[in-house]
Amino acid sequence: MPDIPKLSVALTAVAAADDATTSEAIRDWQFKRETRQEEVKRLRRLWDEAKASGPAAPFDIEQTLDAAKARYKGSSAE
Repeated sequence: MPDIPKLSVALTAVAAADDATTSEAIRDWQFKRETRQEEVKRLRRLWDEAKASGPAAPFDIEQTLDAAKARYKGSSAE
């Protein structure tokens, strides 16, 4: 028989308007766990993409502010 990990979950309280069954609580927990795992995968993928894109370019705040001011002046002159 394959080695199957055992998972124990203690349900001390279920906050719901109506009484949830243990199986409903477990399904909810599994859904949340899977959602967290998918989010971790997504973040790892984004991290890898960012690292692969090369080194970061220098950031010049003055240049960014000047460009924003120019856009603002251009939009208010119309």
